[in-house]
Amino acid sequence: MKPLLIVLVKDPVQGRVKTRLGAIIGDSAAAAIYRAMVTDLLEMWMRGEWPWDVEIHVDGESGFYERFPFARFPQAGADLGERLYHCLSSGLERGAGAVTVIGSDAPALLPEWVAKLGECDADVALGPTDDGGYWGIRVVRTSPGMFRNVRWSTDRALADTVQAAHAAGLSTAFGPRGWDVDTAEDLDRLIQSGCVGPHTAAVLTAWRESEGRHR
Repeated sequence: MKPLLIVLVKDPVQGRVKTRLGAIIGDSAAAAIYRAMVTDLLEMWMRGEWPWDVEIHVDGESGFYERFPFARFPQAGADLGERLYHCLSSGLERGAGAVTVIGSDAPALLPEWVAKLGECDADVALGPTDDGGYWGIRVVRTSPGMFRNVRWSTDRALADTVQAAHAAGLSTAFGPRGWDVDTAEDLDRLIQSGCVGPHTAAVLTAWRESEGRHR
């Protein structure tokens, strides 16, 4: 069995995705941007031959993800730590020698980033983001306590995960640094970055035109 790559995705329903961004630009625009970003990301994984088996793990039943030709599994757990642990440990139990989980809102994410995580010689490899979180995690071994007391959605998420992993007896390493889209500043960075897929570019163009008309 190839190493396993799991993309954690959210049901792209207005008011449930990109809520921090939605508080600034409106829930409808934030949901449209998320739908575009996740579509570009999954279409990237549809192209080419990759050294991973790709799955998507969903948190809702809207049917949005039925269009993508990947095995789909429901997320399980009360919080992000439980959901991550379930994805990682179940992937290893199903026979994958290594399991990587990535989010769906890092628009600059490239397959090379995932490959670099795979080169880390540690039980747990993490891809840091500029806001103190991480865009991905790869494991060859897990422990039930590896996400204990992690302060999710804060600038301590990465540091807390490293601390919890060490306390659980797991070694850690770091892959490439990335960024995701949660704030107006992140959105500006996305627009200026050039790391924009066609669906995201179209939605951002329409949003900017709409903003210009309302000023």
